[in-house]
Amino acid sequence: MAIQVLTTKFRSLFSQSIIFGNIIIELQDLNKFSLPLQNGLSNEFEQTLNVETDHLDLKNMPISILERSMPESMSSISAQLISFDTNAINNKDQNNNKEITLGSLISPLKESNGICACAAKENHQTEEEVEKVERDKVTVWRRLLDTLKWTTKVCYVLCPPIPSLMIRKAAFHPPKHCHYYFLIGGKADNRQHFCDAKRARESTDLTICLPHLLLPKFKNSDVVEQLLRIEVRLITSANDDTLVALYVRCEKSYQCKKSAPYVILFAQPNSSDVGSCMLTDPNLVDIADFLQCDLMAFDYSGFGLSTGTPTEKSVYQNMETVYHYLIEEMRAQPNEIILIGFSMGTAVAIHLASREKVPLSQSFIRENVAGLVLIAPFTSLLRVLRRKPDSKRTCCLDQFSSIDKVSKVLCRTLICHGVKDVIVSINHSVVLQKRLPNATKPFYLDEATHQGIYCERKMWDRVQQFLFHELDNSRKWNGPVKTRRAFIDYNF
Repeated sequence: MAIQVLTTKFRSLFSQSIIFGNIIIELQDLNKFSLPLQNGLSNEFEQTLNVETDHLDLKNMPISILERSMPESMSSISAQLISFDTNAINNKDQNNNKEITLGSLISPLKESNGICACAAKENHQTEEEVEKVERDKVTVWRRLLDTLKWTTKVCYVLCPPIPSLMIRKAAFHPPKHCHYYFLIGGKADNRQHFCDAKRARESTDLTICLPHLLLPKFKNSDVVEQLLRIEVRLITSANDDTLVALYVRCEKSYQCKKSAPYVILFAQPNSSDVGSCMLTDPNLVDIADFLQCDLMAFDYSGFGLSTGTPTEKSVYQNMETVYHYLIEEMRAQPNEIILIGFSMGTAVAIHLASREKVPLSQSFIRENVAGLVLIAPFTSLLRVLRRKPDSKRTCCLDQFSSIDKVSKVLCRTLICHGVKDVIVSINHSVVLQKRLPNATKPFYLDEATHQGIYCERKMWDRVQQFLFHELDNSRKWNGPVKTRRAFIDYNF
């Protein structure tokens, strides 16, 4: 007599079939399997009912009860039905006169390792299992590659083991040379491209070229039009390095045909150059337009197309050189200059703002700079690495020790930092805020990270508010037309 046994609604959940004579029972684990209680089952089924779950325990289900009581209505449930011939087994164990259950049939077979006539089907992994295996493989490879990458970086920093060289390698990460931009110069019939600022000094009418604008994602970008308001300047630093600088005229300045009340001197972060700063959102022109200020940005020595080697001393000299250029060549007044620094640039901006005067200029910096904006600042390099922003002592090998200079900054200062910054803890800003003599209320953005805060509109709204209300930038636009800067080829 043939009896239909309900196994499961989803056959794909089971990966093993047990064969015993003419019996085929497709159950992976009877301990985890039970039948829902259905109306119309006999009283004998109720004896195996699990009261807590309202399910029938098939593991302890006697074959005899299953044979007599399985209703035909069970076949109406959407499931896979397996048939077996009850003549292949005896319902009573002849040796111990015990009732044979499904569990007693299957358990020995699963442990017999082939002594009994049993066979197993191939494991049919579900799509989820296959995907999980693939994800695990990808994760392993990623971890391996990350390990190799960090091992390479550590070896690069530690070799040779000279403290000054090790710190310089850890501190500076210039982008790939000529990757984000190059310069084009010369007359219309003899245009040349330059990948070195020193060679470009021999040319005239220099313009910046951004090869990334050819990528599809920049197809509808307005950066090309913005480049018309950018002037390329080559500036020689005190250590004879040639620096690439971009002078940006804001849209309002361009349309009104007059100089903006303020000019921003922007100190960029690590691992970037003026080319990459034109590909971010916001870019340098966006910042100038939003804040209604002209803007000067430059590449440190060894960054971008600027010549030389980056060191703490050289980047400080670079900032002082560009500041001197704004005053002497562009005829900007010190109280018309706003310093903005991001990440590593904050240490450079703090250094300049804390100086009593720049050696190249007789202008007194500390008292006359209009304002200072610090985006994701840090107390010092070693304090970042050791994760101790409030450490009282400064190691002799430490660099960019802003914590020792910030108390000398007398101009109005705004600090912006992301709460979710895991590279430079927000505690660095808290320590600096307490030491600033003339700090406004800081702006801490809950959802911002170290890199992400630069792209946050809320952060730039706060900077705009700082410039417009605390530094009176909007009111000063209503003043007389300024002629304080001598623009080269300033075609109005």
